[in-house]
Amino acid sequence: MSSEIKIVFEEAEKGLSALRAAAEAIHISLAKSPIQNNVLKTVDVINELNTSLQSLVETYQALLQANEQAASDTVQKMKEVDAQIAASMK
Repeated sequence: MSSEIKIVFEEAEKGLSALRAAAEAIHISLAKSPIQNNVLKTVDVINELNTSLQSLVETYQALLQANEQAASDTVQKMKEVDAQIAASMK
């Protein structure tokens, strides 16, 4: 029974590139400045939600980028190890 791991490096790199592009494309358009001088409590809640949402999106984007970089580094390392093993078998 063989325990072989097969990776198509080009496909992995293409998928990671698509993930990187998707992470960079995440943008949220909220009001540039919060609504001010308004007596409605709802406006305060909306401003707080907008701030929280912006922070959440930025954190999610940073997490996606960090995960993509870690996966990319892993694929590169596996490619190097594969080349070393192939060279030692010759």
